[in-house]
Amino acid sequence: MSSSSATKEVIHYRNALWYGIKEIERKPILTTNLFIAIMQIIKENKSGTRNVPGMQLKNPVTEKVIYTSIVFK
Repeated sequence: MSSSSATKEVIHYRNALWYGIKEIERKPILTTNLFIAIMQIIKENKSGTRNVPGMQLKNPVTEKVIYTSIVFK
């Protein structure tokens, strides 16, 4: 990681942290939407939560399943 990309990443985390603090001061409750907004600031995108039931995340080296999303029946 170059120093400029590392600096940019630190700035995103700082901005996300301050956003979270201000939102909690304004409305002292932790919500999924707050966590999504914080993640969007860090990642610089507008993605949300995963909505695909049974989706698996795997370690790319070992192929071991790290996470499986919940399947509602």
